[in-house]
Amino acid sequence: MESYIKLSLAISAIVSFALSQPTGQGLDINDLEVGAKEKLVYPYSGKVYEFWKNGNPKLKGRLRDGLRNGKWTFWHQNSQKMAEGKYFDGDGSDVREDTGISMKGCTGTWVFYYPSGQQWREGTWQDGVPKGEHMIWYPNGNNKTVESFQDGQLAGPVTKWYEDGQVKEEAIFVGGKVDSSFASWYSNGSKKEEGDYIIGVQSGHWTYWHENGELKRDGSFNDGEMDGIWVEYSADGNSIQRSRYSSGLFLYDLHWGPKELYDRAGKLRRKDVESALIVLDNIVNSFKDSKYSTRSQFLKAEIFMNDLKDYNGAIREYKTVVKLFPTTGQAQDSQYMVSYIYGNVLNNKKQAKKEYKVFLKKYPGSRLVSAVKLELKQLNSRLAKK
Repeated sequence: MESYIKLSLAISAIVSFALSQPTGQGLDINDLEVGAKEKLVYPYSGKVYEFWKNGNPKLKGRLRDGLRNGKWTFWHQNSQKMAEGKYFDGDGSDVREDTGISMKGCTGTWVFYYPSGQQWREGTWQDGVPKGEHMIWYPNGNNKTVESFQDGQLAGPVTKWYEDGQVKEEAIFVGGKVDSSFASWYSNGSKKEEGDYIIGVQSGHWTYWHENGELKRDGSFNDGEMDGIWVEYSADGNSIQRSRYSSGLFLYDLHWGPKELYDRAGKLRRKDVESALIVLDNIVNSFKDSKYSTRSQFLKAEIFMNDLKDYNGAIREYKTVVKLFPTTGQAQDSQYMVSYIYGNVLNNKKQAKKEYKVFLKKYPGSRLVSAVKLELKQLNSRLAKK
C-alpha cells in the first residue's frame, strides 16, 4: 500500500509539472528520474524536450512507457539541427561519443548535420544497428566516406576521399574486415600503397610509393607479417636497402658480408633459433670460400645439438661440416661429435664404433685421437659384456 502511495505521488508530481509547462511542449527530460543503466524509474508517456544553457533547443521527442519512440530531433548549441530520425523503444543507452546521441532503438533513416547546417552523415539503422549504405560528407559538402553494413558490420565496398574530392582508399569488407585488394592514394593523386588483405590480415605482395610516385618499399606479407626479401628505395628511385624478414623479424641486410651476418645469427640465436638458422644457411650458401661459412655450418650443428635437442638433426649437420669442409678443425670436431652422439646420446654402440673408426682413418694426426681411442676401448668393453 505504501509503495502504491509513493508511486501515485510521483506520478502526480510529474503530471503537475507537465501542466505547468507551455502547452504541447511536454517535460524537460532532465526532470525525469533515471535509474540503473540510464533507464527511467517511472514509465512516462508523452513529449519531452531539453534546452542548451544559452536557451536554444537541444532535443525534442516523445516517450512511450519511458522509452524513446517516434521522431526525435537534436540541435547544436547554435540552434542548427544536429540530427533527426526515429526511435523504437530506445532506452537512452549506446551514446555516440561524437554527438552525445543515444543510438539504442534507432530505426529507419537518420540524418546528421554539422553546426554549419551542412549534412554530415546519412544512413539506415535497425534497432540501433547500422545497415545498408551510409554516406559521410566533409563540411564543404564533398564525399568523405561511402560504406555499407550488414548485421552491424562493414560489408561490401568502402571508398574514402580527401576533402578536395581526391580518392583516398578503396577496399571491400566482409564481416567487418578487409577481405580484398586494398589501395590508397596521397592527396596529390599519386598511389601510396597497394596489396591484398585476407580476412583483415595483410597477405601476399605489397608495394608502397613515395608521394612523388617513386617506389618506396616492395615485399611480401605472410599472415600479416613481413616475410622474405623487402627492398626499400629513396625518393629519387635508387635502391637503398635490401633486407630479409621471417615472420616479421628482421634477419639481415642483403648487402652485409659474412662477418656481419654471423654476428647477426649469434644475436638471433638468443631470441629466435629458427631465424638464426636461416641466416647461417645464407652464409654457407653465399660465402663458401669464407671462414665464416665453416663456422656457420658448425654453429648450425651446435644449435641442433644444444638448443633444439634434435640429435639426428645434429648428426646431419655435423656430417655436412665434414663433407663440405673436410680439412678444417671443425670437421674433426664434427666427426667426433657424430660418434659421440651415437654412443652416448642415442645409445647406438655399433654405429658409434663405426664412426670412431672413420675418424681415426680420416684424421690420424688429430689432437682428438687419444680421446677417440679411449672411447673405442670403452665401447669394445661394453659390447663384449653383452
